[in-house]
Amino acid sequence: MSGTTGGTPAGWYQDPWDARGQRYWDGSQWTSHVHSADAATAVPAAAPAVSASPASAPSGPGAPTPPRRKRRGLMIGLVSGGVAMAAVIALVVGFVVVPAFTGEQQTIYSDKSALYDYTDPMLALERNHQFEIDVDYDLDAIDAAHAPDPDSSRGANDWAFEVYYDPALTKKAEFSVFQLDPGDEVTISGDEMGEAFGENPGPIAEEGDPLSSWGMHDKYYLVSRAEKDGTERAKPLVTEFTVQPSLESPDVTFGKAAEDGTISLTWAPVDGAERYLVVTHEVTDDGNGSWEILDRVEGTEWSSAGAIEDYEVKEAPFVSAQNVGLDSYSYRGITEDEITGGYEQPESEEEIAASTLGYDIGVIATDGQRYSSFPAYDMEEVAGWLPREVAFHTATALKNWGASGYIEGIENVQKVLPFTSVDGRTRSTVAYIDESVILDYGDRWIVPLRGRNTQLGEWIPITKRSMPDPAAAIAQFNAAALAAAPPTGMPRFDEFVAPEVPDEEPVSETPQVAYPVFGSSDFVRFLAAHLIAQTALIDISAYVDAPGAPDPYDALEEAREQNPYAFNISNYSLRDGGDTMLVTYALPTEEVQTMQANLKQRVDEVVGSVVSDGMSDREKVTALNGWLVDNAEYDYAAFDSLLDVSYSGIPAGHENAWNATGTMLQGIGVCASYAYAFNALANAAGVQTIVVSGDVFSGGPHAWNKVFVDGQWLAVDPTWNDGGDPTQYLMIPDSGFTDSAARAEDSSWMVDSLIPTYATP
Repeated sequence: MSGTTGGTPAGWYQDPWDARGQRYWDGSQWTSHVHSADAATAVPAAAPAVSASPASAPSGPGAPTPPRRKRRGLMIGLVSGGVAMAAVIALVVGFVVVPAFTGEQQTIYSDKSALYDYTDPMLALERNHQFEIDVDYDLDAIDAAHAPDPDSSRGANDWAFEVYYDPALTKKAEFSVFQLDPGDEVTISGDEMGEAFGENPGPIAEEGDPLSSWGMHDKYYLVSRAEKDGTERAKPLVTEFTVQPSLESPDVTFGKAAEDGTISLTWAPVDGAERYLVVTHEVTDDGNGSWEILDRVEGTEWSSAGAIEDYEVKEAPFVSAQNVGLDSYSYRGITEDEITGGYEQPESEEEIAASTLGYDIGVIATDGQRYSSFPAYDMEEVAGWLPREVAFHTATALKNWGASGYIEGIENVQKVLPFTSVDGRTRSTVAYIDESVILDYGDRWIVPLRGRNTQLGEWIPITKRSMPDPAAAIAQFNAAALAAAPPTGMPRFDEFVAPEVPDEEPVSETPQVAYPVFGSSDFVRFLAAHLIAQTALIDISAYVDAPGAPDPYDALEEAREQNPYAFNISNYSLRDGGDTMLVTYALPTEEVQTMQANLKQRVDEVVGSVVSDGMSDREKVTALNGWLVDNAEYDYAAFDSLLDVSYSGIPAGHENAWNATGTMLQGIGVCASYAYAFNALANAAGVQTIVVSGDVFSGGPHAWNKVFVDGQWLAVDPTWNDGGDPTQYLMIPDSGFTDSAARAEDSSWMVDSLIPTYATP
């Protein structure tokens, strides 16, 4: 189980003892790991740059590369985004010899604001490709010198060279490093045995392939930390590489399978494939995770709807557990609810549990002999919030038992159903009593208390004398529970309908727009300008292969979240082998153009009326938060419509409730409208601000803001400031969200490598 409850995620931050450098925060405390002031290369602690006309893509010398493989992604269905590296590289430093590849010269792309340097990608290598590295040092010696725990056998061969399969460099691939004698060249080869999950006795590879090879993943990132003489590089050098596929990897789309908290996976047919394996992969800190097949299917879809366990009596209209097999926390770990119940991690299993970083899910195409790579999607990102089972210990604490030993009066029944989610956290959902089965036990009714948008529930005994008319009492309870739901309001998924590709050419030029454009890189700002202009086909070929560039989906999601003048993007997917982004929009362009002009006029009017010369940034934030609280109200009708459609997209007819025009022009909206409106106001007032999205454990998906004030990023939740104390969630650290406001950030609002920059421990 990863992450924190309302706290700051692990990552590199400005060193509190030396502001010139960085120190590592492990999620609960500062560690001894630092980047020195000379070598510090922190990502910018500032809001996304502003540009009304984003610059063109950077260019630089480089050798020709083979055609790219088809790119994969979450393809519109998922609101949460994938991981990505830092911003597009801005500075090219001439030809130099890179000690990773004997006899070759490569260009190093360097950006002073990034944590890594990059080389040109190496594409379509042989599956058994070996990297031969010309060095003068003793590999074992320099690895040992940099080992975090010299007495531990774990973590060997993991300093000088590492290989990852995710662009954020968090998930290690299986590989081997060999040096015969000190000073000899170092050889790096793939060590992905690719067990065939019981289908064949051999590895997942074509006949004749070596047992040790690459190919289980569609991309890899080789990291080199040492210069040729063994000294530490100022910044690690990253080389992306791919191998020739046996079969193309399926592009998976994630969406809801039903209205009950299950998930679906769909994908396009792969040429040559006869069946598909739905697979999970345990991610460990040494790269040696285990694999498991959830299902074998001959079609192109799978859902978790049937992955249930039921230990209740057969009359129950609910199940005991759902989404079985999707757990994204260590199988040796314990859940938050078990901690609540007093469970402790056995000492014998602590180290094993700590080595598990999470789980991936994906689909492998096969014809029985050949296998595609495994397109890894982080389980916590795509399904971590899904319900797993009722949080028994937390639910028990909510019970208000009467003197009879049962519930006395339906008003004493809990209005939420706490559950353990797939990521091991304790969350809750709005409860309701299901009228379909009411058991008569003499002096009491036994009613099924269920959780909205789940398959879960539990039996609740209510005395008959306190509830003589069950039907009327249940109707009243269900209405009261719904009214008590916390004001969140972000959809889990965008509604997915496969879009038609317009009969027009992709646009490669940056559109000129009359509104602010925000983004952490040229690529993001380029996409943002197109979203504001509602371009259907965006030619991204000038950006996608720049060394260190964000993943296209990650870049587009940041552009969507950080640009309040981009409205209601319905879905997006890659075309033309990854060179074109197809985007569809919920509202007609002509209507959007009018809304954008009215929004800009209103934003300028408000800022002009509440912000005056001489105000500090803190005073501006307070004034704008106050104006929004005084002039907007929460759109409960839109929120109720969202609950009715479960994890689908924005309900039709309520689009304005999910963009800045709702609160700014109509005075009503859900959390997204509050957050986008505050973003537009604060940026117009000269305060650096961003939109943040995540999960409130007591209520579900939510959006809020952060502002850069007094040298640090602080949170502002204008939605939750409306209706109570307007300053309760005003410029507070991440840890200030406690009790019912406890939450976790997701990764869709900013490219992942930059997210730690905005945290305040």
